[in-house]
Amino acid sequence: MGAEKNFREVFAKRLNYYMSINNKRQIDLVEDLRIPRATVSNWCNGKKMPEMVKIDMLAKYFNINRSDLLEDKKEKIETIAAHHAGGGEEWTEDELQAIEDFKAFIRSRRK
Repeated sequence: MGAEKNFREVFAKRLNYYMSINNKRQIDLVEDLRIPRATVSNWCNGKKMPEMVKIDMLAKYFNINRSDLLEDKKEKIETIAAHHAGGGEEWTEDELQAIEDFKAFIRSRRK
């Protein structure tokens, strides 16, 4: 049960992140994707995990990869930052997020 909870929490965090950077609210997903309000709320609060078809729908909606919603990106951000540390330099949370945002921007140009 612990792993399932972790997946739900990661998904909720990532979904809320992409909603935030796209200026979307829960009601926007409800109306744009025709998903019940309670379902979207459960996803955003980490109470439920959507089926893969819904994850794919959300990925298409945000123009991102499925993995962007399913994987905890913090570990990957820290790895990239470590490669660019230049003498053991520390990165702030804002700088790490800027690296992640830039990665998402570069990925979006591939499509």
